Amino acid sequence: MHPPDDGGDRSAAGRAYALSATITGVARDLIRVGLASGDNKALADRLMLIERRLVVLEQQGREVHAKTQAIDQATCDLLPMFDSFSRH
Repeated sequence: MHPPDDGGDRSAAGRAYALSATITGVARDLIRVGLASGDNKALADRLMLIERRLVVLEQQGREVHAKTQAIDQATCDLLPMFDSFSRH
């Protein structure tokens, strides 16, 4: 998950690279890269805040997914009962 070091352009476009990771992994990598490149403490603090918020959002996403699965299962359980009831 490390950016390529081409020794060239240091603009945002020149520092862009593709990655595949969890949201918190991306946040941690942004923090590490930001700190390694000499960015100030205020930036590091903001990045840490972003990471904490991302952790909360990731947890909420897992909770919503679990609730959605429970609702889907309840619907699947009720459908045959409804079909049976409507036939009589």
